[in-house]
Amino acid sequence: TFELELPPELRARGILPRFHASKLRPYIPNDDIRFPARHQEAIPGFGPADHTAVSSMISHSGKGKDAMFLVQWTTGQQSWEPYAIVRNLTALSDYLEALGVPIHKL
Repeated sequence: TFELELPPELRARGILPRFHASKLRPYIPNDDIRFPARHQEAIPGFGPADHTAVSSMISHSGKGKDAMFLVQWTTGQQSWEPYAIVRNLTALSDYLEALGVPIHKL
């Protein structure tokens, strides 16, 4: 078993830092010639947060700080994000206002 030092965005997603050796592979950097523009920052939720990339909130599951929110990204992709990731987004405020839920209730 190996324990890795994970970046905060992965820990916030609930990814545990311990892995069995059979699940780990050697790191091979991206081949920019064969696969241009394949960067972690292009994947919503990884790399530096780009809050302008959020189009809207579509749905949610759970309550309070344990809630998960379905985020519509400007790229057209959708992903479930924990409250800790979306709590400061304008899109969350707009979503909760549309539902009639006061933000201070979370």
